[in-house]
Amino acid sequence: MTITSDAPPLADSSRPIDATSTLSQLVIDVPARSRVFETLGMDFCCGGGVSLAEACADKQVDVADVVELLEGIDKIAGDERDWSSAPLGELARHIVDTHHARLAEELPHVQMLVAKVARAHGARREGLVEARVVFDQMAAALREHTDAEERDVFPLLDPLPEGAAERESLRELVGRMTDDHDEVTALFERLHELLDDFATPEDACTSHRAMLDGLIRLERDLHLHVHQENHILFPRALEQLTTA
Repeated sequence: MTITSDAPPLADSSRPIDATSTLSQLVIDVPARSRVFETLGMDFCCGGGVSLAEACADKQVDVADVVELLEGIDKIAGDERDWSSAPLGELARHIVDTHHARLAEELPHVQMLVAKVARAHGARREGLVEARVVFDQMAAALREHTDAEERDVFPLLDPLPEGAAERESLRELVGRMTDDHDEVTALFERLHELLDDFATPEDACTSHRAMLDGLIRLERDLHLHVHQENHILFPRALEQLTTA
């Protein structure tokens, strides 16, 4: 008797870690590896096209040490979902239910903290006032972006359009979404510059500490969000548009 299962495929940690593999592919194989790259400051989403060897050289860390860290993560990541083979509509729903929902919940809270800290300490601590302006710009861009994805892009992924004009429109929309990701990444980089890479000052008040913690958590989730779209959802959609 053959026993079948409807359980979703799990992350694949069976392949040896190759230093020539890109950061994005390593995270596609095992999403939990993103934790290592976050800790080391390696960009696996918008800049995920570089190899592990190149990223290690850039950060001046030993490849073997990083491979050891990744292998340690692999041992505890066996129950993670492999989104690389999920139906496009299912992955889009996951992004909405997980990452878009988290943004909708976290953005107002962090935005309030950034404004509060800028008002209280902006006169004496350089960078806080401009950080408020940059964050407001980023928050507005993210709200517009997620609305556009849910309204204009994701409904076209399941099923994919059949007409040539509709297919070309979807290609253009995907291009705009990836451009949005680059814009938000650049704004977060500016926040890092203004806020000393989110390091906590010794004399920081409770609100200041909460603001920095919120920014760190927001960025980490955004990295996974962008990774799943840039390296899994959108490439697979474009590939199917080309081959169908």
